[in-house]
Amino acid sequence: MKKDVKIALIIKDINELQILTKGLHEMNDIPAQYLDLAIVKSRSLLENLQQLENILHNDFSAGIDLDEKRLVAEREAAERERIEAERIERERIEAEHRAEEARLAEEKRRAEEEAKRAEEARKAEEARKAAEEEARRLEEQRRVEAERLEKEREAAERAEAERLERERIEAERRAEEARKAEEARLAEEKRRAEEEAKRAEEARKAAEARKAEEEARRLEEQRRAEAERAERERLEAERLERERIEAEHRAEEARLAEEKRRAEEEAKRAEEARKAEEARKAAEEEARRLEEQRRVEAERLEKEREAAERAEAERLERERIEAERRAEEARKAEEARLAEEKRRAEEEAKRAEEARKAEEARKAAEEEARTNQTKIEEEKSIVEEQPQVTTVADSIHTQESVKDVIARETDSNTIANSIGNKKITDLKSAITIADRFLFQRELFGGDGELLNKTISKLNAMNSLEEAREYIQSHFDWSSDRPSVVNFMKILERRF
Repeated sequence: MKKDVKIALIIKDINELQILTKGLHEMNDIPAQYLDLAIVKSRSLLENLQQLENILHNDFSAGIDLDEKRLVAEREAAERERIEAERIERERIEAEHRAEEARLAEEKRRAEEEAKRAEEARKAEEARKAAEEEARRLEEQRRVEAERLEKEREAAERAEAERLERERIEAERRAEEARKAEEARLAEEKRRAEEEAKRAEEARKAAEARKAEEEARRLEEQRRAEAERAERERLEAERLERERIEAEHRAEEARLAEEKRRAEEEAKRAEEARKAEEARKAAEEEARRLEEQRRVEAERLEKEREAAERAEAERLERERIEAERRAEEARKAEEARLAEEKRRAEEEAKRAEEARKAEEARKAAEEEARTNQTKIEEEKSIVEEQPQVTTVADSIHTQESVKDVIARETDSNTIANSIGNKKITDLKSAITIADRFLFQRELFGGDGELLNKTISKLNAMNSLEEAREYIQSHFDWSSDRPSVVNFMKILERRF
């Protein structure tokens, strides 16, 4: 019975339009999705009303004559549609399994890539630390080498200064000893000369006391002795002068030799100092080279790290964009699949309800046909002799109005109620787009992400009591609100 189906569709469209249009007058900027959905629902409502008008007109014109073949065909079609719905459900479950496996594989791949990137970053960090440690080691080695060279240079300078000081003191000591020895020798010679003169004077005085003749002889002898002594003294003085000159000459030669030795040692020390300076400069140059090499290596590592970070950031950005794109495509595909499954389920339910009601009507019609066959044939003959086209307005005046029919069909035996009492396995697929907008606006403060997370958590729960405790602990909903009642009804169907 298509009339019942159309009435149920009209009721459903009216309810969804009421939900969609509720609160629109308070919005400054109405979303395009709301307008598009409202237009679609309005068109669907007009089409269903037009089809209901045609059905009422045809029913009034044709009476209750049912075509047995049509009923059989409808039953076969219902059976085929039931089988098709079961096949679609199996395909949906398989697709969900495949999607879950693909999601787990993608998560595993991402985890492996993340671990690989973490390992590469760890190795790069270890290489950087090793390079820094090597640079610090080279810097410490250069510093120790420079300190060692500086200490050796200072020690060499101190040793050279001490050696020169000792040599100067020794030379002064030797010169002082030579001077003192020369003074002592001259004093001794002077003493001897004075004693000799004294002895000569005594001899002269003694000779004077002796004989006069002897005095002349003695005087002569004394004169000769004096002359000889004077000659000896002169010779001794010349010898002493020569010795003094030779000593001075030897002292000058020793001084020149000492100066030459000092000059050579000074030149040697200067050469050693030059070599030490060159070694120090070479060490400093080596240290600068190592420092430059370390800096270049550090800059290279830093550039490689920055390049790796940029490449990693770009790769992550590409992966994020690709993941968002895939997620968006998956979301759209999922929405399309859910919409298609919902449409098919609704059509299946409608066809099943139509088949059931058609079967009931067929049985009632057969029973009534058996008891009132004559009356039905008379009414058919009247209709055939006097064809009459009745408008929707006439049918409304002659029969009960569409409003009365809609009111009558909203009881517990309607298609909407029969579908609404059916157990569901997924809250997301059971919530219509209109209900989603309603729940998001009135229960979740316009936060679609919070709605999705809450539905996912409720889907994972094992009992209705657990779900109710979760809602009571996380949300402050008034139980008399229609949106809360509707949401709890859908939740109860889950368990």
